[in-house]
Amino acid sequence: MKRLTDTSSSPARLSVGLVDPAVPGFGLVDRRAFPLVRWMGAVAGAGYRPRVLALPDSTALASLWECAAVVNIGGSVYPERRGALVAAVIAQWMQAGGIWVEVAGAPFAFAAIKGRCEPREDVAPDLLDVVAGMGDGERLLRVTPLGRALLGTLAVPSTLLEANAGSPLPLALFPAANPLFSLVETDRGESVLSIHRVGAGYFVRWAAAAQRPLRRFLPAALLRAMAHVLPSAPNPPGTKAAYKAAYVVLDPLLVARRGGVAAGVAIINASRVPCALPAVVIEVRDDEKTVSTTVVPGTIAAADTWVGEAIIPLRPHDPVDIVAHARGAGTTPARAVAEWPRPPGHFARDQPIPQRPSDFVEFWERGRAEVHALADESEWEPLRDGTPSDVVSTRVRFRSGDGLRIGAVFCRPAHSDAQLPGVLVLPGYGCSGMVEFPVRLARLGLCALSIDVRGMGARGSAFALEGEGLLTHGLGSPDRHGYRGGILDCLRGLDVLAAHPHVDHTRLAVTGASQGGGLALATGSLDARVRVAVAQVPFLCDIVRSATLVQTDPLAELTRWFTAHPHLVAEATATLAYMDVANFVADLRCPTLLTYSRNDYIAPVAGLRTAISRLRCPLTLIHYREGHMAPTLLRHQRWAERWLVSMLTALPGLRR
Repeated sequence: MKRLTDTSSSPARLSVGLVDPAVPGFGLVDRRAFPLVRWMGAVAGAGYRPRVLALPDSTALASLWECAAVVNIGGSVYPERRGALVAAVIAQWMQAGGIWVEVAGAPFAFAAIKGRCEPREDVAPDLLDVVAGMGDGERLLRVTPLGRALLGTLAVPSTLLEANAGSPLPLALFPAANPLFSLVETDRGESVLSIHRVGAGYFVRWAAAAQRPLRRFLPAALLRAMAHVLPSAPNPPGTKAAYKAAYVVLDPLLVARRGGVAAGVAIINASRVPCALPAVVIEVRDDEKTVSTTVVPGTIAAADTWVGEAIIPLRPHDPVDIVAHARGAGTTPARAVAEWPRPPGHFARDQPIPQRPSDFVEFWERGRAEVHALADESEWEPLRDGTPSDVVSTRVRFRSGDGLRIGAVFCRPAHSDAQLPGVLVLPGYGCSGMVEFPVRLARLGLCALSIDVRGMGARGSAFALEGEGLLTHGLGSPDRHGYRGGILDCLRGLDVLAAHPHVDHTRLAVTGASQGGGLALATGSLDARVRVAVAQVPFLCDIVRSATLVQTDPLAELTRWFTAHPHLVAEATATLAYMDVANFVADLRCPTLLTYSRNDYIAPVAGLRTAISRLRCPLTLIHYREGHMAPTLLRHQRWAERWLVSMLTALPGLRR
């Protein structure tokens, strides 16, 4: 741990960027407590010049070099293909000395490059390496001795709750690993406010939701942490000398194609005048040869970005080393190393369409009978300090398969004692059930239960994962696989929801996105009580074949497992056939809203087509242009919620 140094030097009116919170966000900032104007006031009050950046706009990307630091409000995310370039630009800007301040949760803007670049001195590091895991539930906060020296008399709230003082937000804690400085920790030793070194720059993180009790503390604390590590390099970002050059940025999210390797490259003109670049040479090297191609950007306007793509004729599953450099004065080269392990022979691109095992129905009937036979031992307690006054919120713990305790949050309208339609809200991969979703549904006149599933940081669950996640847990046997238990958790959650006295058990729905979308389709297929289903960009469709089409997690988790265990590929593929959503959906009968994106690098549309071809239910199919994170956009959320409400309220309810 390094010693803190004096931070009394003047900021000299350096610019501090604020990522416009109007762009897509992951919903971990209470925007009522942290409006943009509050952040602008805090930046100006600290003596800096605030500047709003509308990432991923090209002008905003070029403007990074005019900012000494940038505060990302709410973990903003971008369409996958564009997002990878945004992440690469930000990483190179930090390498040059910039300070990226992430507010609330994991650095979602960088999720697209997880595992894609090998950290080297000349390569932008994978910023998700600083994320060690996640947790939830109540935490007590404490300031470290180093933090006390830096934060001074700032009052730190003593506790974080899942929902606190009117903030409809979970804790959603993503603690950091191996920080350079840890300023605020939990009583369990998890770093909440931390500083990490990235090249000549720094990465400052507040690793939990930005809740209402933090509204006075958080902006001031983050700005003090930022001020402590302002770079002292001769020409850091934000100084006049920093924006006199063009920067070549290589997209680390490489897309495997039959014809070769697609390499994306961006040129950032961070100067005040147009930049003429006659050519950019992209070299791709594998174990056998080097292949180069040339793209011609031409003249790039001042403070603008040029983005191009080149197809390199190499085998897509070989490890490759890519270098891009521009022919022109004042440019910097970019380099990325992509390790693509060669999958074993069984795991090939021509995977057959998954078929139901002969005992598929009997297998799931046994599981369903197992959870339906469980005694009701659920525990209900009000959420302290509650959610908004027009919503009644309750913390729930119920027993599921294998004796595990599963956590959930139940919300209903405060103004009604009638029996209302009930919605089971299912989480995405690696996520806990969030409070904000059932709160919104309750405000629309529904009851909603948002559950965790095992292995997803579940509240009160002691489930121990084998391997990286549910996808690779227990691949040797369908009876032990993680998703057998995960789907049974959903069925048990439906039992708990249907039994609530305020829920009309004849009008039940399931909803979820990504993993939650896949679980919604499986739950609706297995339980006829489900009358409406919403599955947004569903994951788990045609699992094995989808894993051959993308290089991003969580499907890459499966690729890595198959590569490490080639002798078990056939056995694991047979296990996954019991968990594949494409093998469930023929039994789905309720009206279903299904959304997808052709730009999805997490749940490829090719896998979803297999599931769609087997659907026999009334189907509303919607295409999103924005990629896998499109369901987080407010306009899409509202449209899906309106569809869900209209379908449920049109159903005949219980007789009074």
